[in-house]
Amino acid sequence: MNRTLALFLVCAGIAVSACAKHAAPVEAKGGLVVVNPVGNRPMFFDFGKVSFGSPTLHVFELRNDDAAPVVVHDLIASCGCTTPRISYKTPAGEIVAGNPVSRDKVITIPPGVVADVAVSVDTTRVEVMNRDKLAQVRMRSDSKTTPYLTFEVHLLVERVMRAVPAEIELGQVPQSVGKTGRSDLTVDVPGTRARVLGIESVEGPFTASVDATEVNGVTVWVLIANAKPDQPLGPVSGRVVLSVSGEDGRGKGPPFQVMVRAQIAPDVVVRSPVLLLGSTERGKVGKVQGELVALIPGERLHVLGTTIATEPESVAAQLAVVATPIEPADDGSAEKWTIVLSTSEELAEPAFSGTLTIRLDHPRVPEIRVPFSGARR
Repeated sequence: MNRTLALFLVCAGIAVSACAKHAAPVEAKGGLVVVNPVGNRPMFFDFGKVSFGSPTLHVFELRNDDAAPVVVHDLIASCGCTTPRISYKTPAGEIVAGNPVSRDKVITIPPGVVADVAVSVDTTRVEVMNRDKLAQVRMRSDSKTTPYLTFEVHLLVERVMRAVPAEIELGQVPQSVGKTGRSDLTVDVPGTRARVLGIESVEGPFTASVDATEVNGVTVWVLIANAKPDQPLGPVSGRVVLSVSGEDGRGKGPPFQVMVRAQIAPDVVVRSPVLLLGSTERGKVGKVQGELVALIPGERLHVLGTTIATEPESVAAQLAVVATPIEPADDGSAEKWTIVLSTSEELAEPAFSGTLTIRLDHPRVPEIRVPFSGARR
């Protein structure tokens, strides 16, 4: 070997050695680390196939290996059917829960603490049934090592039946008589022989029935839900759980459920429930309109008069109310009335509020009180 070649090989060896030493991988330490991985993908969990309406929940246990506390800025899900939550337990056993709606500081995880990142998917709200779905939750924090993490869950929601509409929304329900709603059920998988066997249970202040019929050669199960009368005022919800056969038409498969929601209201209501006059210019008339409605179909009523109480009291003399029937009967009664509240041009009070009382000839709702407010500029 000549001297030049030997010198070249020695120099090359030194260079390679130096490069290898410089490029040697350095093991990353610290950051947020999943300590309960399933398989070789710690940020991923597979729910597999789940039945429509079944609950799903997986908890990623996330340890803070940084030397300092880590502030989680946000937890953002990729879709509306996925809900993330984060919390941890103190040495004293106290649960510290994160603020799920914060976009600045959801939670602060102390060093060495293991936080639970719970990811649930509402299987009744998944966009497409009977297909694979990958839901993601992005976490952003001030960790120097792991500022961005993405948790993933996979599932396939199996739904043999579908309902149209998917939920029975009864809206405002007159308290004295209740209200009825409907949803039509058909099979959601082509070629299946599944069928609705009946109603397993009804939750909430509702009753329900289901009957099969044929529409253009297709079997449709008509589900009728009824809100019971004489319920306390306010929002109510429940569900109808239906028994369904297996896909071959035999035995029993997973049950199918339809949510039912309602707002129990007096038999007569005013829409909007608060009259807002807003801010009007001085020297001009301010005006707001509402609608008085009898919720029981076919029921008519008369407006007998109105009374205005204000704060300050002197404002009442500067306000006027006009009630006008919509499509009145021969006797002047109507199912709906427009209610217009207006100010005079002379009203100068910078801010005012009060209550409008509407007197009716209705046997169950003799009067309605509607709050209002306004301002002048």
